[in-house]
Amino acid sequence: MKTPDINKIWDLWAEGKAKTPYAELMTYQGEINNGGHSQFFLNVSNSGDLPQTVEVLLGILPEPLKSNLQRAYDSYLSTKDSDEEDDELLDECDNVFYDNEEKINSLLDEYALSLEPETEGADTKEAKVNSEKKYFMHTTSNIASFFAIPILLVVFGYLMLKNAYNDTMRIVGVAALFVIFAFSTWMFLFGFRIFDYLVFTEETVERRSFFAKPLKCSYSELFVCLGTYTSALEEKPRLIFTPKVTGSAVTHIDTSKFGNITPVNRLGVIYCAPDTELVEFLRTREGLSWVE
Repeated sequence: MKTPDINKIWDLWAEGKAKTPYAELMTYQGEINNGGHSQFFLNVSNSGDLPQTVEVLLGILPEPLKSNLQRAYDSYLSTKDSDEEDDELLDECDNVFYDNEEKINSLLDEYALSLEPETEGADTKEAKVNSEKKYFMHTTSNIASFFAIPILLVVFGYLMLKNAYNDTMRIVGVAALFVIFAFSTWMFLFGFRIFDYLVFTEETVERRSFFAKPLKCSYSELFVCLGTYTSALEEKPRLIFTPKVTGSAVTHIDTSKFGNITPVNRLGVIYCAPDTELVEFLRTREGLSWVE
């Protein structure tokens, strides 16, 4: 059987992070043990919303603690505008509280247990990601378009050679096709970075390429947002990582027009298709700044 960690919930209470109604319940218990109902009413009315706190407590306290608090509160309301308190009645209410304090402890034990892992001795599940998985920057359709270009150039070349008027025209045509092929290949590989992909480790996100040196960035160096990726064929969500040195986050990657992507790549922006595992992992990375 698991043992509730009571210190944990009191630490949360001290930091103002305990949940309602348990935060109010711990305040009630602490004030009563320090000075009875008289101190509870005085301190809460000075620092918070006493009627709201009492309402919350009446909703969670079991009998006879519930009716006991109501009795003490009614007495407080009837005497708060005068200098006199019904000390005898409040003392009786304090004694009822002390006689039944174990009921409050049981409620706090339940709260503490709700914050523990589901199985005894189990650690909180740590979000992990497969560090060998390749998250490609571009969509499959964009990558496929790279292979369509040489096919089209071969077809054009065949038709040109077949219908050219003379050898000079053939040579000029072949040279032009070669220049087009070389330029488009360079643009796809180094301008668009069509085959680049990302891998994620505990400390860094790494852009890898078949044709360029790897680029590593620590999470503290990056903004990230769930942005939009637009190509000539489709629009898809993308996780977009922007170096913080740029000053602001890029939220839209546009490859729908020739050359749009090149300036973004010069900034060192990297991006990939999101999945649930990756998003959960990134949410736990220290230093990574999310732009919602």
